[in-house]
Amino acid sequence: MTLTSMPGRFHAGLPKTHEGYSFPEILLPFRLATAENYAEIPTATHERIVALNGILESARLHLGYRAANEMALFMAIYNEMLPPDPNDTAWERALDVAVLQKVLPRLSGNRAKLEKPLARLCFYLRNRTVPSPDADLDEFAPEATAVFPKAYRRAVEMLSSLRDFGFVSFFK
Repeated sequence: MTLTSMPGRFHAGLPKTHEGYSFPEILLPFRLATAENYAEIPTATHERIVALNGILESARLHLGYRAANEMALFMAIYNEMLPPDPNDTAWERALDVAVLQKVLPRLSGNRAKLEKPLARLCFYLRNRTVPSPDADLDEFAPEATAVFPKAYRRAVEMLSSLRDFGFVSFFK
């Protein structure tokens, strides 16, 4: 059985686009992420990752080089599949999903360790600004408009669980 004859897999008979998304006709070959992938992301995207890393650093949850490289490779591939958006020059839609899959699953622990960094992360995901020391980090509405909506919604759910139960994990 070949890849093209397997049901449910990419093959030449499927449309290449669906609702604006562009899918490859064949599965992309496996590649290890490298520092070159990270070097190739837009400068604004790099600045956003650095800001996220600064927020996570206080709880010793910052990203290592490998994780940042993996996020960059994912974002480059995913950004090519997304419907075109001339306003998304900083790959924010791809970064939103990268944070959801690579950053938030790292956050697991008790309220003493995670409440402040997770609340600061929610603030950043909503506003794309690092919160000042006097910023209000008490209330985050899951339905609020956010710059990074997917990651924001899940982070708010996690913060709510952390505050309710004293412990949180990304996985439900």
